Amino acid sequence: MPAKPHPNENPHPDEPAPKTSDPAFVRAELERYRERVGMLEARLDAVRDEADELRREKAARATGHDRPRPAGPGC
Repeated sequence: MPAKPHPNENPHPDEPAPKTSDPAFVRAELERYRERVGMLEARLDAVRDEADELRREKAARATGHDRPRPAGPGC
């Protein structure tokens, strides 16, 4: 089985690799990476919010604030 090419190598040696010195190409790649980073940051924020909510629920259960109090003799 042939080895996988290094990520920086041209995966199609019979085709010319894109010129990285081309300013338009570099700007387009940079914009793609910025969009991807923005999407990942949004996902990370959502996961953090969910984790915070789960921590709050766990803390409430541990302190008993979300449990109904049993009816006492005065009720």
